[in-house]
Amino acid sequence: KKNILSEWHYLLVREAVNLNDFEPSGEYIANKLKGLITPDAGEKALKYLIEAGFVVEKPGRWKVAEPMIDTGDNIFQDELIRKFHSKNLNVWSDNLNTFSHAELELGLLNLSVSSKRLPELKQKIRDFQDQILGWLHTDEKPDSLVQVGVYMIPHEVKKTK
Repeated sequence: KKNILSEWHYLLVREAVNLNDFEPSGEYIANKLKGLITPDAGEKALKYLIEAGFVVEKPGRWKVAEPMIDTGDNIFQDELIRKFHSKNLNVWSDNLNTFSHAELELGLLNLSVSSKRLPELKQKIRDFQDQILGWLHTDEKPDSLVQVGVYMIPHEVKKTK
């Protein structure tokens, strides 16, 4: 059974539906994703999203069925979520050089932090993501498609006594 996280681009295609010039075609989707997928893959993604109920056609306009999808901390989806993020990171790693400096915002923080503060750091990252989503919720005519990733990857975790 397919899942919205089974292909790296499904969520991006879902977001493309919100663009003010959206066209329900594989060609349009492939162009919006800068050729990272084929028009055929765009068609298949859109078909899946419609059949699974993630995208609906309202009078005169396509819409996402729900404004947000939150995977939360569902441990049963952990492997699927890891694969999803891994696929996204691989795609962007392979294509990073295709974008100009003006198109990207790249940042990586290398931090020293006590292990007892890691849960608080994770919560701050989630709060930041919620803040961005809330801020963009009022955007009435989106015309750009972007992907924002925030990752916290521990390189060493020691238990405090």
